[in-house]
Amino acid sequence: MRTFKIILLLVIGFPFGTSRAAVDPLSGAQVHHPDTWNKFYTYVPTKEDYALEIGSMWERKNLYWLGALVGFHTGTCPFARMRDCQNYVDIIAGAGGRNGLNSRLMLASLRFQFVNFPSSYSPLARAFVGGIHIRDSEMDRSNRFNVVYGFGFGVTTSVHQRVDLKTEVRIGHGDQLWSQVFLSANVKIDKWIDYFAAQINEFSRDTTGVAKDAFKSTIELPGDLADRIEKTVQGQKKSPSEADQTGSESK
Repeated sequence: MRTFKIILLLVIGFPFGTSRAAVDPLSGAQVHHPDTWNKFYTYVPTKEDYALEIGSMWERKNLYWLGALVGFHTGTCPFARMRDCQNYVDIIAGAGGRNGLNSRLMLASLRFQFVNFPSSYSPLARAFVGGIHIRDSEMDRSNRFNVVYGFGFGVTTSVHQRVDLKTEVRIGHGDQLWSQVFLSANVKIDKWIDYFAAQINEFSRDTTGVAKDAFKSTIELPGDLADRIEKTVQGQKKSPSEADQTGSESK
């Protein structure tokens, strides 16, 4: 219980002592890095971070794991005071299940993301606390809720301008020891929003240009047609004497 209180204090207290210093200008996968296999620098979100987790979980037996993460950037790490270490508060939720054993997790976590430029790999470490709800049809553990705490570590790398790939291991304890190993795809929502906004803006400009040209053609065509009609009418209005005179002059 004492360990649980210490971890809870760290998770709650650390973000308020952090400095929201600017992240290194290179900290974005939109910046090309031609010397690495993925061609991009590791991405460090400065606001929110979103991830989908797929992997395995062990809690008395091997389970499948599916989870989601929402992270909030809080600044530089309080113990380091350097830009290479960035702090995030993560909310993690998910479920693991197999053969009658289901475990649902809800965690609050403090993440330390280390960015070592120009390396394209970014290590991470986390401490977390939360709860686990267990349904076990084989043992007398159904509908049990336990407080859990633990730690995790992993590595992140950029595979696309708007997607990071993360491998992570978590070890926790509730009524017994449990662990997770999974692959996570971090979707950079802010970059996707910027991308679609740029596409919509470009499409609107193209559409406006086409509409403007069509409108201009619609305005100019009747004017040309009116001039031609006017010339035709004036030719038809010539008197017969004028026509005969014109004919005699031509002879």
